[in-house]
This record gives sequence, C-alpha cells and structure tokens, in this order.
Amino acid sequence: VDRFVLKNNKGILDLRKKDTEWLFDDGSKAEFDTVNAFVTGVSYMQASEFVSDAKQKDFSKFKIKTPSARLTLYLQDKSEIHFEAYDGVSANSKPKNYGAFVDRPYLMELDKSSAEKFARTKLFFRYRDFFSKDARKQFARVTVKFPGSNLFQFERDGDEAKWKLSSGKVDDFDAGSVNKMLDHLSRLRTLEFLGNGPSPKGVKELSRWVVYDDQNKPMKQFAIY
Repeated sequence: VDRFVLKNNKGILDLRKKDTEWLFDDGSKAEFDTVNAFVTGVSYMQASEFVSDAKQKDFSKFKIKTPSARLTLYLQDKSEIHFEAYDGVSANSKPKNYGAFVDRPYLMELDKSSAEKFARTKLFFRYRDFFSKDARKQFARVTVKFPGSNLFQFERDGDEAKWKLSSGKVDDFDAGSVNKMLDHLSRLRTLEFLGNGPSPKGVKELSRWVVYDDQNKPMKQFAIY
C-alpha cells in the first residue's frame, strides 16, 4: 500500500507513503508506526459472517442506506481496492456493522474492532508517543494517587532502570514494575479527541499521575477517568 484515502462523517483522510515516511496531503508527517499498524489491521481484517451474496438487493433487509465510510487503498502495482463500511441492523433489529468491497456482490458483518477502524480521524494518526524516550531519561520521580488511597511515590535509584518506593506501601515491591508501567503509559494511543476544558460532571477519576525531573519540576501531569 503506497497510499490510502479514508472518507467518513468526520472528514477525508489522505495519506501517502514516501520512502520511510507517511505524509498527509498537506505534506506534514504522520506517525509511521500508527499508520503501518492501521494498514496491517485493515489488510488482515476478517468478516464475522457473510450475510449476503447480493448486497444491493439485501441493503433494505439490513436497513442500510448509505456508506458510513469508504476506504480506498492504492497499491504499488497501480491497482486500487475500494471498501465501504455501513451501519445497519440484524434480523432482530439490533445495531450491526457491515462492510463490502465495491466491486464484489457480497456483504459481510464486521466486528466492533474492525468497524472502529473506519471511524479514524487525522488526529489519530498525528498522535505521538505519550512521552518520548528522551523524556523518559529525565524522569526522576513519579507520583500516583488512586481514589481513597494514600499517595504512592517512586524515585529513581541511581541507575536509569532502577526505582525505589519512597512513599506508600506495596507488598513485595518490584523495582522493574515501574519501568513496565512507564512503558505501557508511553504507548498509550488516542481513539478520539473529545474536546478541551474540564471533564464532564459525573465522570469518575480512576488515577492521577505526576512525573518530575531531577530539578523537581513537573514534566507530565495527567489523569485517567
């Protein structure tokens, strides 16, 4: 795949591969690994079930009107693959996701994870690591607060890979678990940006994190809801 265009109700996404980079139509760079993971996921996507061999005739049966998204893949041999995603219902009127190749007569049911691929936006592919490897090297202290618990604090213990527990109680504390935790956080990805400002009322905060440098200045502050 040298290029793909995704059209959905959130806009049009056009990405082209140039050497070792993926570029948006305005020439800006997308995150290479995120785009590659998307293309790989689409390439290996499987149907949950084939529900029709005559899709045009059966669209009304599944209450499908217009495509919710259309994906076009441009291949190196100059051929193209066109795929459409649809919102519809099952035989018992429950919401279902469907898909079909434009040039083929059959209709397939898609699972939720496959259907979500067609709702991606430009922001999803712009998103970088939650924090970079260089920033990781500057981390000297991490605090974590869970609702109804005391503050947990971890401090770097000389070596970059070694940490000690300096506040809070953790049975059988494993210093390596702090690095594993930071690895998981650094690989966080955004499904969708919902807006700026305070969180909506009634949203429960699950944890609050602060990462400090060796000058005791906060580098990252974030909460998970």
